[in-house]
Amino acid sequence: MANIDQTPRRVSQGSRLGDSDCQTPRPHYRNIKIFEDGTHCHVLKARNSGHPSNWLCNTFARLMQRYGPKGPPASEATNEPSTIESFSKKYGKCDKILHYGSSTSVKLYSKKASIFSSDKKLYAVKAYHRLPRERMDHYRHSVRSISSYVDHPNIVRTIEVCYNERGDLYAAMEYYDGSSLHALIAASGKLATVEADCFFKQLMRAVSYLHDNGIAHRYLKTENILLTIHGAVRVAHFDGAEWLQTGLQPISHAWRWSGKIPYIAPEELKEANSDYYDPRAGDIWAAGLIYMAMRCGRLPWSIAREEEDRNFEEYLRARQQEDGYFPIEALCKEHRCNVIYAMLDPKPHRRLTASDALQSKWIHEVVVCSAGETGHL
Repeated sequence: MANIDQTPRRVSQGSRLGDSDCQTPRPHYRNIKIFEDGTHCHVLKARNSGHPSNWLCNTFARLMQRYGPKGPPASEATNEPSTIESFSKKYGKCDKILHYGSSTSVKLYSKKASIFSSDKKLYAVKAYHRLPRERMDHYRHSVRSISSYVDHPNIVRTIEVCYNERGDLYAAMEYYDGSSLHALIAASGKLATVEADCFFKQLMRAVSYLHDNGIAHRYLKTENILLTIHGAVRVAHFDGAEWLQTGLQPISHAWRWSGKIPYIAPEELKEANSDYYDPRAGDIWAAGLIYMAMRCGRLPWSIAREEEDRNFEEYLRARQQEDGYFPIEALCKEHRCNVIYAMLDPKPHRRLTASDALQSKWIHEVVVCSAGETGHL
C-alpha cells in the first residue's frame, strides 16, 4: 500500500497550513450536534413529504400507461409476469412523484402495514422507460444480479427488479425519509468538517465493499448518495454498475457520456476507444470530488479535460507546485490533503484504492455517527 500519510501524490509537499494555522472561521453547525466526548449526531430535515392527492398521481400513471411509450410485450420481457393488481398489493399507492426524467422516474409508494394499523410502509419505485430493449435487459440483469448480492449498511437495499405487464422495467427499493447529499449541499452550502468526514468514511466503506467484491459503481455523484435523517449514508442507483471479470474494461463511447461529466475521471474521457482502464479507479476519482463538493459547496471543475476547462488545467499545474492547489490545501489537515490529492491523481494506476483510503491516518481516525455505524434509519 502506498504510504500516503508520509508523501502526498504531488511532486513536492511544500508549505501547507497546519491545523492550528487554519484561518477558516468556525462553521455554524446547523445540521449536526457535537458532544463533549467527541461523538456527534446529525440532525437532518426529512424530505418534504407533503402528500399531493393520490388522485393526481394515479391519473398521471393512467395517462402514462395509456399514452406513454410502450416497452416490449410482457410475454417477451419476462417469464415472471407482474400485474398492476399484484404491484398495488405489494407496494400500495403512489403518494408522490420524486423524480421524472427522460428515461426514468422515481415515485414514492405507501402501503398500510395492516388493516388494523394506520402505519405505512414506504417504498421508492424506479421505473425505466423510453429505453431500447437491449438496454433495459442490461439494466435488469445488472441491477438484479448486483442488488441480490450486495448486503451492506451503506448501500440502498433493492427489494425487487422485474417487468410489469406493459413491459416496463421497475425496481422497488427501501425509502429513506431523508434527502440526497446533493440536496443537503444545495441547501447548506459548505458542510462542517466533522459532518463531511463522517459521510465520507461511510461512503468509502460502501465503495470498498463493492470493489472488494468485484463491483464498480461507475455512477457515483452527490445525487446518488442518500442520507437518512440521522446521518446514515446509502449509496444508490446501480444502473451503470458492472461486475468486473478481469479488472480492466474497454472504454466504450456509450459509457463515457452516460455519467455526469464533472465526476468522470480523465482516463474515461479519452477519445481512443481501444484503451483499457479499471473502472474502480473512476469510482475513487468521483469519491474524491464528492468530498471536495461537501467541503467547498461546489465542484472544482466542470470536466476533467485541461483543453476544455481552465479550472482543471489550473489543478494539474498547481498540484505539481510547492504551494499546491488551494481548494485542497484549504482542507488544512495534512493527512486529509494527502488522501484527496492521491484520490484525484490524474494517473489512474497511481490513484488510491478504497481500502488504502480507509487505512489512511485521516480516515482511520474519523469518528462516524452512531446511525452510520449501525445503519439506523
